[in-house]
Amino acid sequence: MNYNWIYYAIGTVITVALIQIVLTKVNFSKEARRRLQHAVTGQLLIGISYVLPQAVCKATLLAGIILVIYVFHFHTDLYQQTFGPLLRESERDRLPGAFWFLVGTFCTAICFDIEIGRYAVLCLSYSDPIAAWVGSSIKSPRIIGTASLAGCIACFGTATLIGVLTLKSKWEIMAGGFTC
Repeated sequence: MNYNWIYYAIGTVITVALIQIVLTKVNFSKEARRRLQHAVTGQLLIGISYVLPQAVCKATLLAGIILVIYVFHFHTDLYQQTFGPLLRESERDRLPGAFWFLVGTFCTAICFDIEIGRYAVLCLSYSDPIAAWVGSSIKSPRIIGTASLAGCIACFGTATLIGVLTLKSKWEIMAGGFTC
């Protein structure tokens, strides 16, 4: 029996951690680094989903979730040193958005077909950062909280484009734009 998937799973967890560390050293604004982290981590998760069996993908996501919780609660200094430069001030004492990205990806992997799961991760990886970038770059009315009309339109357009490029059914594509 071939157990190469073990190396891929371990390599994925290590690579995601290394991405976090490297992005803390890049000379971009914190928000730009966060958006880049979303896109790169999401693309890595998509790529590995083509290599690993689905059960191993799910187990790896769960292991990542447990690892983040463990480090957050029991190795606070390591957590702050590794992830601190990417955290918003409001995330310093609570689990950050990236953690919930993993939880959402895990829940999607458990509840839906792999293609829908990949679509959801692509939307999280690209639609959300693009919406934030457009929303902060173009003045438009605020809809809810900090969400702007321009950002929502950018999110909708990006999610729809991702759907057109990745989903098979026109109904999946039409519903896709409404995931923002």
